[in-house]
Amino acid sequence: MNKKSILLVSLNSFHFIQEYIANVLDCSAFDIQFLTFKANLNEEIWKEKKVTVHTLKKEGEKKLKIILMLPFRLLKIRREIKHVDIIHYHYIDYKFTHLVNFFIRNIATKTILSFWGSDLLRQSKRTVLSYTKLFRRASKINVMNIEMFNKFQEYTNNMYTNKLVPLDFGDSTLDFILDAEKSNNKNDWKIQYSVPDGKICVHLGYNGIPSQQHIKLLECLVKCVDSVKNQIHIIVPFSYGCFDDNYRNQVKKSLESSGISFYMNERFLSQKEIAEFRLTADIFLYGQTTDAVSASMIEYLASGTTVIKPSWLVYSELTDNGITMLEYKDFMELTSFFENSILNKSYKNIDTQKNRSIVLNLKSWNVLKDKWLEMYYDEQ
Repeated sequence: MNKKSILLVSLNSFHFIQEYIANVLDCSAFDIQFLTFKANLNEEIWKEKKVTVHTLKKEGEKKLKIILMLPFRLLKIRREIKHVDIIHYHYIDYKFTHLVNFFIRNIATKTILSFWGSDLLRQSKRTVLSYTKLFRRASKINVMNIEMFNKFQEYTNNMYTNKLVPLDFGDSTLDFILDAEKSNNKNDWKIQYSVPDGKICVHLGYNGIPSQQHIKLLECLVKCVDSVKNQIHIIVPFSYGCFDDNYRNQVKKSLESSGISFYMNERFLSQKEIAEFRLTADIFLYGQTTDAVSASMIEYLASGTTVIKPSWLVYSELTDNGITMLEYKDFMELTSFFENSILNKSYKNIDTQKNRSIVLNLKSWNVLKDKWLEMYYDEQ
């Protein structure tokens, strides 16, 4: 089979893009190029997979110069690329995607769009419909789960059903979790992270973005009876996603005044460390405003953790496959719900080992890789 040339386009070279390239794209089958706003060109993945990286921002440049140079750089990149078999847009960002599409829209035989989550779920219908020309040109439009599928159908009035593919990313951290479990059990990893002996470890949210609603969650926990507060230890993952120092400080103050033992992790963790970190959790409690099925939640399920989530986040992809989670209706209900979960030990009634087995089968890259490749080789 002849090599296909592919251009991946995404606003940033986030972990997801590197994971995608590492687990889906074989450089013996694809000539890979990546167009992004900025990237660390020294990342090993670019060399390993022979990826040509095009960036629009140079190191140390000021904003005005970047804006002035963008059209010239995009024209230069277009001339360098000339033609590719496939353009694959990852994370459909209003400004970035429209800008890049204006300059390179005619250089590919096939166009594929992948919405990641907030780029669809947190956008207005008007914003989503601004991509109509792209939708018409695309051979496939990928969303991560059935909730996104339904939202897209609602916004577009079912116009692109034949192009729409619900398919999630895999998660290579799951392999690291399996390795970490071989070396230490959950209690051993809790000791590594200084969780007080005998306490129930509750991870609160999975990043530092305000939409995780850490403070509202903490306010609910503070209202719990002392016998519950004394049993738990809170860990707040804050190593990425927070660009607002004021919000960070507010969360810290809420933790300090809570009367509950806590640890706020602000240190960047390697993939191996993330796997070990997930294994410290007995309960994963969160209340994000909107969410696709996040990799973090998948990792908690794979770690044998009980997930407590709000009812406004519907994960039918998981529940339809037999995964069970505890669910609270709203923040008004959460205090009593959480109290009962601890006092009655109902959080232990979840079959976490069954959840773990299901999620490993659902989210392994070994299972999902061929489904992603089908979008490239499908003749439609």
